[in-house]
Amino acid sequence: MQRFMLFALAAVAVPTFAFAQAPQGPSAGLAGPLKIAYINSREILQRTPGYTAAESTYTKEVEGFRSEVQKLQQQLDSAVQAFDQQSIALSPAARQTKQKDLQAMQQRMEQRTNELQDRARQREQELLQPIQAPTAAKCRSCSSSSTPRCRHSISSR
Repeated sequence: MQRFMLFALAAVAVPTFAFAQAPQGPSAGLAGPLKIAYINSREILQRTPGYTAAESTYTKEVEGFRSEVQKLQQQLDSAVQAFDQQSIALSPAARQTKQKDLQAMQQRMEQRTNELQDRARQREQELLQPIQAPTAAKCRSCSSSSTPRCRHSISSR
């Protein structure tokens, strides 16, 4: 067991030591110094022409989806409440049938909710694609340049 632990320690220590001893600085090779940049893509997107209209359209459509899901949830809640009140008076067979109906209703609601979520994601992509494509094309040239900041003005080009 001690041999295994010694071997495991050596297996971890050797690559770590080798990495720590790697040459650094300008003579390190072709990689050069590491540069890190932060891009606030949300801010860029919000400043892009057409974003406000697309966001407004998306918000209205999603609000309609939410409203539909809320109505479905209210219907399910009402049906469950009615079942709870009637369950004492129902025969076991009728109770079981009602429970299956409620489960089917819940499954339909979940399925419709998933469909609306998928539709919202798809619609978001449809609305943002025309806005994001020109911006991405402009900034691709910046990512390969040595300039740390994007030199393109989103609103003027």
